[in-house]
Amino acid sequence: MNLSRRITANFFWITGSRGLGKACSFVMVLLLARALGAEGLGKFAFVTAYLALFGVLTDLGVDMILIREASQDLKGSEDLVGNGIVLKAVLAVGVYGATVLTAFLLGYDSEKVLYIAIAGAGFFLAPLTCYSSAFFSTLNLHLPSLVEGGSRLLVLVVVVFLVWAGKGLALVFAAIVLGGAVEAFWKVLYAQRYFRPRLGIRLKLWKWMVQEVWPLTLVLIPMLLIQRIDQVMLESLLGDAELGYYSAAARLCEAFLILSVAALSSIFPLLSRYYAQDPASFERTWRLAFKYLALLGVALFFFLFSVSEPAVRILFGASFAPAVASLKVLAASLPLLFTGLLQGILFIVIGRQKSLIPIGWIATAVNVCLNLWWIPVYGTVGAALATVASYGVAVVGMSSYPSLVGFGVVQLKSMLMALLPGVGSLLICTFALPGPSWTRHVLFWSLYGLLLVVIGTLKKEDRRLLKSIFAGESGPEASH
Repeated sequence: MNLSRRITANFFWITGSRGLGKACSFVMVLLLARALGAEGLGKFAFVTAYLALFGVLTDLGVDMILIREASQDLKGSEDLVGNGIVLKAVLAVGVYGATVLTAFLLGYDSEKVLYIAIAGAGFFLAPLTCYSSAFFSTLNLHLPSLVEGGSRLLVLVVVVFLVWAGKGLALVFAAIVLGGAVEAFWKVLYAQRYFRPRLGIRLKLWKWMVQEVWPLTLVLIPMLLIQRIDQVMLESLLGDAELGYYSAAARLCEAFLILSVAALSSIFPLLSRYYAQDPASFERTWRLAFKYLALLGVALFFFLFSVSEPAVRILFGASFAPAVASLKVLAASLPLLFTGLLQGILFIVIGRQKSLIPIGWIATAVNVCLNLWWIPVYGTVGAALATVASYGVAVVGMSSYPSLVGFGVVQLKSMLMALLPGVGSLLICTFALPGPSWTRHVLFWSLYGLLLVVIGTLKKEDRRLLKSIFAGESGPEASH
């Protein structure tokens, strides 16, 4: 298989595997919501959010550095990967102890501390992810993807049985950890066909790895805090039931992020190559990417906003009705996330990733302050508003960064050109064309598509690009 076909195949393997994992996770949440109610789902959401805040410390970006080095010389990286495994094992032990101790010191009840202790055992699997260097360096990702998808299905089957048998969350968390262990075992076994890392403690290598990963770590931590700190704060301020409602809304919204991840995974190597080799194609590619990601994010916002009530009722049950308002607010984060992630990738492509550090931490500080202010006043809707506001701060920060304002101008223009037709269509369908719900939906999307053409958001070049994709051409030049 030639290189381009292998990259394309790997893209579909990864996308399919992650999509299956997201689907299994979402179905598991639905089962827990139905079986345990809002309070039980709130406990599950709290434990997963709490552990996520600590989990980033078990990696610190080490895997990415190891993959980069192994891609250049797999056999020659055996010492480095072996030291990375030991370094991550030390981190895992320390982080697990800190996670459980912090939960105890913060006064969480014994039930939640038990759940944290059980689920946190998954941290000890973190060192084994270093073996993924073998798969990425050789571009053989089909079997690891199959193993990953299979483990997610296994966990879902076990959780279905546990819910059917009336078992509690302790066994559910144990099943999740066990599924991760099975996945890690098979990946390690398969990776040893390619190389055998030599475990060791070479302080010079450890120091080098830490120096390489610290900027990435300082970018990842605030991103994770914005995504999860609101859930930890909701549990503390309002309790498990309110967190359960919010978690239902957040899970529904996050289910659509796989679309942006798939799109960005495919264009990241393209942007990297064009930046180094073809500046004109680089600019054309990121401009088109902003437009299409903005269109996708805005369309999903209107879709989720319009179907939030029946979606929550059908998927989670009538008792989760309080989640509807939060879902409508969180839906507004999708255009910001879709285009903001592209902005972040562009910073990395051009070598300005360190510039993301202050932007991320300012957005996180805004998120925490707004949560402290708005959650007591507006409840779960306040947490949703704080999340959207912090994403907005991050987008504005990146858009106004000196010397990179061009990216931000195109991003904001793309969102505006996608948003205005939607707002106009919504106003027309709501006030000028009353009628049954289904007719308003049909009219809205028809008007939206028409207005996108009328104001010039969608042009002939977009039709030519779509035609070129189906004709098998490649690259941005195909649309000329």
